[in-house]
Amino acid sequence: MQFPMLKSCNSGASPCRKPFTEPILGVLPRRRTTQRFRLAVMEACAKYTDLSRVKKEFKVSYDFIYSAHYERLKLDLREKQNAPWPSAIGLDEHSYGKNKELRRAQFVTTIVNHKKGKMFEAVIGKTQAELELATGHIPGRENVLWATIDMCDPYRNFIQSFFPNAKIVADKFHVLRLLTPALLRKRKEITGTRADLRAKKLLLMSGENLTYSERLALDRFLKKYPDMHELYGWKERLHFFYRILGYGCAYEAYKRLVDDMSVSFLPEIRTLLKPNKCHFGGI
Repeated sequence: MQFPMLKSCNSGASPCRKPFTEPILGVLPRRRTTQRFRLAVMEACAKYTDLSRVKKEFKVSYDFIYSAHYERLKLDLREKQNAPWPSAIGLDEHSYGKNKELRRAQFVTTIVNHKKGKMFEAVIGKTQAELELATGHIPGRENVLWATIDMCDPYRNFIQSFFPNAKIVADKFHVLRLLTPALLRKRKEITGTRADLRAKKLLLMSGENLTYSERLALDRFLKKYPDMHELYGWKERLHFFYRILGYGCAYEAYKRLVDDMSVSFLPEIRTLLKPNKCHFGGI
């Protein structure tokens, strides 16, 4: 590694004889390291599990590491602030404790850029008004063509009013969990205890991932309780739906699924079709 050399101005008709630093390609003014070295340290800060490994690997001080790391964060933040909306986004909520004054849970909404697989924005709150206020400065609403959400009303209303060209996609993870509360409630009514964790695990697992003995034991258990058996069958139909290949086949299977839900006698299944619940019939 070469460092800039101090020289004095002795040339010209009247030299000033003031010292100056000769510029070197790849080394910024007032820096004692090359930009390539600083970039390597920045990348290591993002990849390594802790900064002590960066210090040991590059043999630099913590002050240098923090300086390079925060420089990278500032550049990322500047790039993020000027970035427009991407074409595909995903919204999800995360709880981070309770508000003692209001006595209710506090939420933060994370917005993900699906194209890059990175978080695009984070907003405190989950209501439509909070989301519009926090993201109103970001340009390019018309860029968003696809939005993945968990089917709750605030997110659906936000997407429909804020992004004119966006189509809503129900998040697979949340769709597969639609019947989980009903299954757990039925199991608790039958067993009356939380001790049987094995039964809970088998009920929530996809039937495709069960072994022969596990599937046999679960079938024997479900045959004793018809309502739970039917609920479990609907849960398996949702899992099977996501294994269908081809848009045409999936669309036909989806229509049959909604039609069969409409004639089910189970209230938990009929609830899925109500617009004020989860909008399953309107996805």
